[in-house]
Amino acid sequence: MIWTSEAYCCSTFIRGNIQQKTELMIIGQTGTGKSKIVRSVINYLSKEENSLNKLCMTLSSNSKATTIQALLEERLQNQRRNGQIVTMPPPGKKLLIQIDDLSLNSCSEPALEILRQQISHHGMFDRCSFGWKAT
Repeated sequence: MIWTSEAYCCSTFIRGNIQQKTELMIIGQTGTGKSKIVRSVINYLSKEENSLNKLCMTLSSNSKATTIQALLEERLQNQRRNGQIVTMPPPGKKLLIQIDDLSLNSCSEPALEILRQQISHHGMFDRCSFGWKAT
């Protein structure tokens, strides 16, 4: 990849948002290097910080909510916090999720709903107990 001034500015912006723990959506035309820049920033940060767990997934029309939930739960573990069970990364670790190709036209609604619940409500429904799992 050739690092232009725009790519460098974008990577600095992404790095700042990751360090501030804010959600970020990068949109643009196909073939402009969005995924490449994001992956390079994530790889740089994961080498710099041993505490970073990364989860990269690509969504398509075949993406199923159960698969996405299983991928998320695979990287998390249950812990007690203030008397409640909370699902979170292992102690001392942070989870960074990169979702590539989040096309609302081609993705199934249940898959998008799992992601929406995770982002807006910080949790998801447990498929075994039918209760809410806070993350």
